[in-house]
Amino acid sequence: MWAYNVHGKKDAPEWTSMFTLSFLIYINILSVPLIIITISDDYITSFPQIEKSIIIIISLFYLAIFYFLLLYNNKYKKIISEFEELKISKRKGDIVAGAYVLITFTIFVLLMVVNL
Repeated sequence: MWAYNVHGKKDAPEWTSMFTLSFLIYINILSVPLIIITISDDYITSFPQIEKSIIIIISLFYLAIFYFLLLYNNKYKKIISEFEELKISKRKGDIVAGAYVLITFTIFVLLMVVNL
């Protein structure tokens, strides 16, 4: 919904949403081992070395999931109409979405800085 409000219909907000959600979920998953390393006093635990091909496969997997959740059979239109029917203000929804993005990046960056 936020991409639709920001970019309008002409810039394919459904694709922007799909890529953004995939990226944010990927960052959240990358944060899990960093949290474990930060909490653990055991220095045996280290960030796993993952091959580039595995990272590409995982990224494509997330894109496929969000494609089928949002874009396949124009499901995003149903989602937009459901949000328009809700009594939640647009501003409140934008604040919640912005907070999720901000918290995700803040946690990831802080974990990266702490674990350098």
